[in-house]
Amino acid sequence: MNLEQVFLIILFVLLIYLVFVTAGKLNDMINDRNRRRFIENYQHIHGDANDEIAQNVINYGERLEAKTALEHYILGTTYLLNAQQPQNAVRHFQQAVQVIQAGHQGNDWDIENFVLERVHDFNDLFVDFPDIDDIPIQEALLTHYNTRPTPTRTEEDPRTSLAGRQKWVSDSQNVHDSGIIDSFKNQYQIVKKENSLLKNRSQLTYGSFKKWLADRYSSSPKYQDMQKVIDFIDNNYYVPAIDDHEKSIVENVWARSYDPANSDNQAKIQEALAYAILDCVEGNHVVCITGRSQKVWQALATLDKDPHMGVFKSKQAVKNEIFDRCRNIIDQHIESGISQELKQDYLANKETEQVEELKDHIRAEIDKLRKEYENELDAIQLNAAIEDCKAVV
Repeated sequence: MNLEQVFLIILFVLLIYLVFVTAGKLNDMINDRNRRRFIENYQHIHGDANDEIAQNVINYGERLEAKTALEHYILGTTYLLNAQQPQNAVRHFQQAVQVIQAGHQGNDWDIENFVLERVHDFNDLFVDFPDIDDIPIQEALLTHYNTRPTPTRTEEDPRTSLAGRQKWVSDSQNVHDSGIIDSFKNQYQIVKKENSLLKNRSQLTYGSFKKWLADRYSSSPKYQDMQKVIDFIDNNYYVPAIDDHEKSIVENVWARSYDPANSDNQAKIQEALAYAILDCVEGNHVVCITGRSQKVWQALATLDKDPHMGVFKSKQAVKNEIFDRCRNIIDQHIESGISQELKQDYLANKETEQVEELKDHIRAEIDKLRKEYENELDAIQLNAAIEDCKAVV
């Protein structure tokens, strides 16, 4: 083999190397572009509309290589709520769980937690599809919480640590949070039962509400958007979250305004209902059926005879409330009833018999919160929140 042949072989190897490197970089650029467009479209998605934006989310998302758990979750929600393809939704929810269980998401526990809880929220929607495999969400949640970062007493004052545990997480599908859905279902059953006792209940129909709305707002520029929503509600779709139909939700809010105990706020509840209908239009699109139902129900918030009616709390809001209650428990124990010396020893985290006794007493009080919140959080999540609080005492 002469020198020229050796040179040609080396040149050929270099060319092959450059082709692979260039192809790899080009592939990375395409993947980055797809990821940007995937997120941009998802941020502008319109409720449960199966429009061009929803299709873009699916098309760009499916092209992504090495999808993260969050990206699988986004694809799953779009397939489920917009494209109405539960099989594909389950496929991506399963892959999101698998990515987390395999540790491919890295150490971002908060993102993993967000995805698992959201998948858990949607899991109940698949009970009507027996041919769809179950998502191993309970096992994943249990493993996830058992391997979560253990909180420690890093701050001088444990109340500061608890404040740091509070988070506010939201996304475009927050209306599907199981904590909100459970609250909605419980409130709806109460109101529906109490409405059945009203003397003139048979006259307080969805039709009577529509007539009132038209009489009051037909000359208003807002009425066109209101009518868009009414056109959707007229379809009377079934709402699985509360096991009833959409017209019934509107009708029960309307009837609730005529409850004698709401007489002082009757007009305000009716106006709130009208504006709740209007609020169901975002941009040029009507929000999804779950969003519409919850917005309509929230017309009762702060106006109903029951101050809790129409008020929804997400699971994160419940956790934040628990953390806040625990801070107050610590506050009550160290700001009164103990000596200044014991307070200083506790804040300094000294290992004395008196400090340990005080800690045990605080932890026992925190444990009592389990009973209060057992119907508001999944047992696994409630236990994790309580144990987090006790760990930083």
